[in-house]
Amino acid sequence: AIVGQLNALEALAKGRGQALGTGFSYPVTVEAVARWTSELEARGLQLAPASAMTQRPGR
Repeated sequence: AIVGQLNALEALAKGRGQALGTGFSYPVTVEAVARWTSELEARGLQLAPASAMTQRPGR
């Protein structure tokens, strides 16, 4: 279920140019996110702090 939500977040980011996700720091969640992010750049995405979404030019 966690990976499914991460994949949905990725699709949203690709469609909109950005997306914000949150989660709880349960060990299973942290492990799933670590695996999911291991090849994020190869998929054309990068992680950024939530504050980066408020610092976009033109906003």
